[in-house]
Amino acid sequence: MPLEFLKHLNFKPLNIFKAVVLGIFGVSALVFVFSMINSSVRPLLKGGIGEVSSPMSYPAYDSAAGFASEGAMFSKGGVATSLSLRNMSPIVPPMQQGTVGNNAEDFEVTDYSAFIETRDKKETCSQIADLKSLKHVIFEVSSESDRSCNFTFKVEHARAAEILAIIKSLKPKDLTENTQTIKRQLDDFTNQTDILKKKLVSIEETLQNALSAYDQITALAVKTQDASSLAKIIDSKVQLIERLTQERININQQLDYLARAKADQMDKLDYTFFNVNVYENKYVDVKNIKDSWKAAIKDFFYNVNQAVQDASINLLAVLFIAIPYIIYCLLLLVGAKYGWRLVKYIWKK
Repeated sequence: MPLEFLKHLNFKPLNIFKAVVLGIFGVSALVFVFSMINSSVRPLLKGGIGEVSSPMSYPAYDSAAGFASEGAMFSKGGVATSLSLRNMSPIVPPMQQGTVGNNAEDFEVTDYSAFIETRDKKETCSQIADLKSLKHVIFEVSSESDRSCNFTFKVEHARAAEILAIIKSLKPKDLTENTQTIKRQLDDFTNQTDILKKKLVSIEETLQNALSAYDQITALAVKTQDASSLAKIIDSKVQLIERLTQERININQQLDYLARAKADQMDKLDYTFFNVNVYENKYVDVKNIKDSWKAAIKDFFYNVNQAVQDASINLLAVLFIAIPYIIYCLLLLVGAKYGWRLVKYIWKK
């Protein structure tokens, strides 16, 4: 019986202290072992045995892995979030309204976008960068990193086929050709320019007529020696000049913007544009392997540190929380023991 067991317990202070110390060490050992097992088994349950966390994940574009973004965000332990190009929703170009007339094809522009996967980034990027020395090739953007490079350039229409052949010789993973007409944009620029020019002429005429009218009113005010009216006329004239001058400046700024935008569009009629992205994807990447080992070592020490904390500081915090409940249990045990003795004493009486 439980009460018989309590009867034979020896509640000496030394025995209680020994039991508490042994209990603390036992619980610490169990927590440490459980933490180590949990940290070892958890990665296997999440991603399988073959998955090793890495401090950084590099882009790859092949039949097995797809394309992983080089700028991926990373989480604790170096696990990167990758994005598959094939899983991405295709970008649907916005619907454009039709053009007026039958000469839209005279305003067609073409651009190419290429993605090249290579085993030797330096060699492939150099071949594309060497095109910069050609007079008919004009580079607009050029960037390079440890594992990739990107180039945006334009080529004269007459030599576009030659450059396209060079790009194809590098065996791009993906090559996209996009052809569209810019006739509507050019028509819009022309119409807006005409409207603004007419508005500018109207402002000039309004300003000249207003100045002429003010001159006549000023002469009349001077002749009648009406100082108050003359002051009001001058103030109104100054305000009108400032307002119309500001409107004229704003319209001229809009005309300059439209002129630059139209010139940019017209430039597309003389050139073919290329955007080339190169990425290095080696079969055996020593740097990536080193980083993988570094990440694995970091994970190991992180797990050991976490287990030690769970078995020491965190356990100590739990013990402080549990102290009141332990005291309550001891009081209940002592009360039950002596209460049982009191009951037996009363029963015998």
